[in-house]
Amino acid sequence: HIYIGCGKTSTIKALASYTKRHLVEIPLSRIRTCDELEQAFFLNSYDMTNLDFSNKIIVFEDIDCITSTEGNDVVIHLEQDDIDTKKKKMSKQSLRSLLGEDQTAPKDPLTLSFLLNLIDGIIEQPSRILIMTKFKKCTKSISKEIIEFFFDKTNLVDISQLHDNVHSPANIISACMSSTDGKQTVQLLSEQVLPNVVVEAQHILSYNEQ
Repeated sequence: HIYIGCGKTSTIKALASYTKRHLVEIPLSRIRTCDELEQAFFLNSYDMTNLDFSNKIIVFEDIDCITSTEGNDVVIHLEQDDIDTKKKKMSKQSLRSLLGEDQTAPKDPLTLSFLLNLIDGIIEQPSRILIMTKFKKCTKSISKEIIEFFFDKTNLVDISQLHDNVHSPANIISACMSSTDGKQTVQLLSEQVLPNVVVEAQHILSYNEQ
């Protein structure tokens, strides 16, 4: 799970800028089959521009749509009497769909295992570097660094009101842009947390009363 505003997009753009490569996004929510993904992955021509793997960074978007589809399968068990009773009221096409015989469904639906096997061949090649990272919300020390860097002040910001793993980097930058100094930024961030604390306290109270 990646929290919004924790730097995924910024990191991707920074890598593209540093390596001087083009970004190619593949939205998995719009890919239906394994064949479509394979074609998109190995495509080397984009709007009359030829790009091989050494000149591009491929970004897979919406990977959650694959895992959610695989993990939330619904199995419907039908008795023969139910089918005999209802099929008179159903069209042949809707009956096929209910029984899992929908002709419009892809024959090779995209799966997470296919995606992993596709990229394994690239990762396992010599000289490849694999970095596993997690984009998390800021600790107090990181929050202090961001605020002091934004206002060009060092060791002058009191962050005692803040907490670890509450604010994203984007949230802190937004608070800085809405404030005149570090003190006001900390105050604004601490006020943003209060509604969440109240809601959580009410939830705990109602749970204990049950």
